[in-house]
Amino acid sequence: MALPENGAIWPPEHLDDHFAQLAMWRAWWVGDPKDLTSQHQKLPGNRPSQYRGGAVGLIARTFWGKPIPTGEQQTKTHVPVAADIASMSADLLFSEPPKLTVPDQATRDRIEEFIEAGLWTPIREGADSGAALGGCYLRVVWDREVADSPWLGHVDADCAVPEFRFDRLRAVTFWHEISHAGDRVVRFLERHEPGKILLGLYEGNASNLGRKIPLTDSPETAALAGSLDEGDTIETGIEELTAFYVPNMGPNKVWRLPFGRSDYQGIEGLMDELDETYSSWHRDIRLAKARLKVPEYMLASLGRGQGATFDTDRELLMPVVSTPDSVHGNLELFQPAIRWEEHRETASELVQAIIRGAGYSMATFSPSDDAAGAITATEIKQRKERSLTTRGRKISYWTPALAAAVEVLLKIDVELFNGKATAQKPTVEFPDAVSPDPTEVATTIQTLDSAAAMSAVVKVQTLHPDWDEDQVEEEVARLIGSDVDRATTAMNAIAVLAANLGKAFAVGGVDEATAAAIMEYVLSKVVDEDGNPIDAGSTDFGGAAEHAEQVARDAAAAKAPPGAPGKPGGASAPGRPGGAGKRPASGPVKR
Repeated sequence: MALPENGAIWPPEHLDDHFAQLAMWRAWWVGDPKDLTSQHQKLPGNRPSQYRGGAVGLIARTFWGKPIPTGEQQTKTHVPVAADIASMSADLLFSEPPKLTVPDQATRDRIEEFIEAGLWTPIREGADSGAALGGCYLRVVWDREVADSPWLGHVDADCAVPEFRFDRLRAVTFWHEISHAGDRVVRFLERHEPGKILLGLYEGNASNLGRKIPLTDSPETAALAGSLDEGDTIETGIEELTAFYVPNMGPNKVWRLPFGRSDYQGIEGLMDELDETYSSWHRDIRLAKARLKVPEYMLASLGRGQGATFDTDRELLMPVVSTPDSVHGNLELFQPAIRWEEHRETASELVQAIIRGAGYSMATFSPSDDAAGAITATEIKQRKERSLTTRGRKISYWTPALAAAVEVLLKIDVELFNGKATAQKPTVEFPDAVSPDPTEVATTIQTLDSAAAMSAVVKVQTLHPDWDEDQVEEEVARLIGSDVDRATTAMNAIAVLAANLGKAFAVGGVDEATAAAIMEYVLSKVVDEDGNPIDAGSTDFGGAAEHAEQVARDAAAAKAPPGAPGKPGGASAPGRPGGAGKRPASGPVKR
């Protein structure tokens, strides 16, 4: 399809309700009292709609829809809870950016360069506006005069006219107003279709595109004229669409369309009541200023027909007109009470209802509650369970969109900028929103390791979930190397012990059974590389034990006289078949 024809209604009429709702959500998000008033009452002053029934009257009778009485000033107060919700939503998603993983090293390096150039900044901004407007758009952008590589940008939902097919984005037209002077409006349109981008500049009015004019007629678009391949088209060189729609959440309760759902959907009335509550609170403060009721005789005349005044700094008062009487002759201080407790409780309940209605937990917005005492990561997750559930739902929309956008970004880099990396769709992995407690992690690793249910690789990955494969392999190699060193040290110590026991046995300081028991006890305390006790009879350490016993027997045979135990023809050695003693069981030797 081509760009819109001259004289087209803009935005298209079939999306009037959609853009009207987006304008209302944007007003809440921005928080400008004038914009809120404008969206709730399109006409200034008192109007008949306030007295109607039905939906029109309902909107008009909201706090922001009520007209300001003639002669009074604008005293309404807005509480920016809507902006806080959108900002918190973006923080939950991208305060710590997700991990992008691809098999090819050159592609990983290129993605890292994109990240260092600010890949996540427009994405986080898009998440903020998407929470308010029900979704956002990502697009691949390039300009050789600005940067030597493409980058990702975002477009707000109220600046796009999408075209869906089976709930999938097939084309989208972005636009923004370059100038708006009186009735003259100049708009720039950018239409994304598979394999190409169409650009157009239009001069019209507030509701009509008007006529198409050359890109060179505006300084903002003049440089783009040279990038057109044919007519008003830029060929991208790839088959994919260079724009992507990311719904905030679904399903949408208002439109049966693929548009996402705003975090504000269904809580607009509560936010209106919160603003009314705070405005009433501030009104109490204004009206509660102390005032004096002054009798007439205390006033200083300004002359005939000029009225009278009262000087609050005057120390000496003289009667002017009349004498004081018992009812009206004294100064009276008048100061109304400020209903701060009632207003505070009402505002608190409304805020909690708003946060719940948006899909979040109050603990997410009140971190001071967590500082009251030491709590574990598990307790934090329980307190913020609703927020984490909402975050998980949003991640399910962001994950495929980010993977597709980064893949197209790599393809444009290869096609138009001679990039050397292989264009691959990355695996997108969002980190945990709550960092695990190091003590809990260490306890888990120790428990599973004791049960022989965790390898060295899994231990390192559990302790360092943010490490890549190379870092994990290096750490595992260091751990295994240290285990080998400990095993070597243990073997050397056992060999020395065996030699010493042999010497002690040779001089009669210890018998063979005692030497064997000592060796078996020592060996039972040695652990393998997984931390499990080594069975002296089933490992090389078992051979060391046999070696120690043989050393002891050989030493005894060399020193003992003929016929003695251990000499040929002599009595059997203790612990051997036919001997006088029996080899004691493994364990500490009692001397």
